[in-house]
Amino acid sequence: METFDYIIVGSGIAGIHTAYRLNQQGKKVLVLEKESYVGGRMSTRLVHGHPVDYGAKFVTKFYTNMMNLAKELNVDFVPIPVGRASIKRDGKLYSFESKTKALLSYKGLSLWSKVRLALGTFYLLVRYRNLDFHRLETTLHLDNKNLYDDMRNIVGPEAFDYLIEAINQDVIFHSTKEASRAPFYTYIPKLLKIKGFSFPGGIGDLCKKMATFVPVQLNTEVRSVERRPGGVQIKTIHNGKEIIYKAKRAIIAVPGSRVLDIFTDPLPEEKAFFSSVRYAGTVQIIGTTKTDLISETGSIWTIPKNNPAFAAISFKQWNFSFSEEVVFYAALKGDTYWYLRRTGTFNHAHLQDLLQKDFPRLHDVKVLDVQIWESATPILYPGYVTRAINFRNRPNWDNRIYFCGDYLENPSTEGALTSSIKLLQKINGTSLKN
Repeated sequence: METFDYIIVGSGIAGIHTAYRLNQQGKKVLVLEKESYVGGRMSTRLVHGHPVDYGAKFVTKFYTNMMNLAKELNVDFVPIPVGRASIKRDGKLYSFESKTKALLSYKGLSLWSKVRLALGTFYLLVRYRNLDFHRLETTLHLDNKNLYDDMRNIVGPEAFDYLIEAINQDVIFHSTKEASRAPFYTYIPKLLKIKGFSFPGGIGDLCKKMATFVPVQLNTEVRSVERRPGGVQIKTIHNGKEIIYKAKRAIIAVPGSRVLDIFTDPLPEEKAFFSSVRYAGTVQIIGTTKTDLISETGSIWTIPKNNPAFAAISFKQWNFSFSEEVVFYAALKGDTYWYLRRTGTFNHAHLQDLLQKDFPRLHDVKVLDVQIWESATPILYPGYVTRAINFRNRPNWDNRIYFCGDYLENPSTEGALTSSIKLLQKINGTSLKN
């Protein structure tokens, strides 16, 4: 039986990047992926001949590791046009340009709330200016409170409930009551001047490019990863047949909440940590509709307090034969998805009804595709960052099994990539320098 130096389980940005770097070092590697495509939550597929991003929609310039990787791979950056966004509050749309100064003209908040938001943001910028987005060790002193209780008191209830909470749930898919303030405050200086970028063929370009350099076995479900003397054994199912692989080492690059499902003999500290990892889920719905909304806004975020089924919807025009038809991307709230699953009403017809209920100005809604992400983003609840860093820095590593993923850094594609970089530096006996 062929023995590999490393087998990597999962071809998301963390897994495929790790394989790419190990291959560059002359290691014999193999990537195992259960889906029919690479990239995980950073993937692009064709729908009606058009590239559609499944999962992540953009990267930014403060994703320095991602930017450097794209330059190395000769993948161009494509700016995402800055357009108008809206927040739907109590049945009305309040639009704003995606620029910081546009807050002054935003009509979705009272003047006093906008003043308090500006003062509160300035206070946070000054107080937490030394936090490092790529080194969560700098935030451990903040890991004792949730974002809701802390920031809501600073910027005021109205601005928080009707602006920050809405945007937050669309980005990380869970309430700020579940989120530690520690990682969020590293974003604040970046968000004030954020610009979105993608790649010519979509967000999945980087993973696809790296996959051309390493062997990837698609449609392969990993059933178990087991430590054996001198290495690991991995049992898989491919095309209905069981295939067993052997390697000196394995790197598990799947969502942290799924590690114990395939890892058969975890050490006590591994079992304790992975039992504590939780994820928020979402459902991405892609379809077409006729609407006049696109003349007013490019995307709409909903207010959680209004109890909508959807967190957000965005619009994009493809060149259909009649110009009034547009494509939409809608994110279903995680709790709504689970309710629909429990009640047996998770189907295209019901989704179309819910869309038209939340957004009455949509007409002739047709659902083209549905992507379920049960592990969309890790929930970095209060105390979790400390737990993750302690696990990452544990003294008794078993070098037959390694782990990487966004749950060890921050809930983003940059976090997943950074986790891979730090793991590789641990394997190679070096340290991360930003």
